[in-house]
Amino acid sequence: VKSRTSSQGIALLQDLPLQLKTDLNLEIFLPILRQHPLLEELAVLDYGCIKQMCSVAVSEHALIKKEILFSEGDIGERMYFVISGTMCYQRAGAGKNCHKGDWLSEAALWMDGWLHRGRCQAVSRSDIVGLNAKDFHSILEVSMANQGRAAELAYRYGLHFVRDDCVYHVEEMLRCTDIWGDYHHLHTILKKAVGQENHSFFRVPTWVSMGET
Repeated sequence: VKSRTSSQGIALLQDLPLQLKTDLNLEIFLPILRQHPLLEELAVLDYGCIKQMCSVAVSEHALIKKEILFSEGDIGERMYFVISGTMCYQRAGAGKNCHKGDWLSEAALWMDGWLHRGRCQAVSRSDIVGLNAKDFHSILEVSMANQGRAAELAYRYGLHFVRDDCVYHVEEMLRCTDIWGDYHHLHTILKKAVGQENHSFFRVPTWVSMGET
């Protein structure tokens, strides 16, 4: 079985000069974070902000088959991105498989003290990238202190996120849980945060087909 070697697990990479490590982390993690509509927009508004997230706020997790990423009631400290394999999220008899390009537990970024609402387990050998909530907000605070537009948009998005009724194409028992919304649902939240669809700094990423479901 082929497994992905993490950058954190290669001793030689830890000895690189800081700038080279920062650039390497950006190359590895930026494409992963940009799969989310908000983080894609933050990368445009404040490249330094997203670069810092790639450098200090992300971590890599390799899970073997049947290994549990989190259980119901655990404190949510990270948002997770699936980069390989298959993860299964289950709650109250409902379930959803998450594959490469999916994410879980975004609510941990926006709700202090978020508790996981279900269990997430690896169906197969899987690789996950975690975005630490505390580091995420620390970086946004620096951006806001520097009058960065990224922080302003992020906090407006977060406000709309926590007020969202989470009605989209998913089983009712999975709404307002660690499975909060698909790309298109969260894209709608982003549009509300922006305030209008044709705002000067709002665009739909070219790699997403808005006709997909």
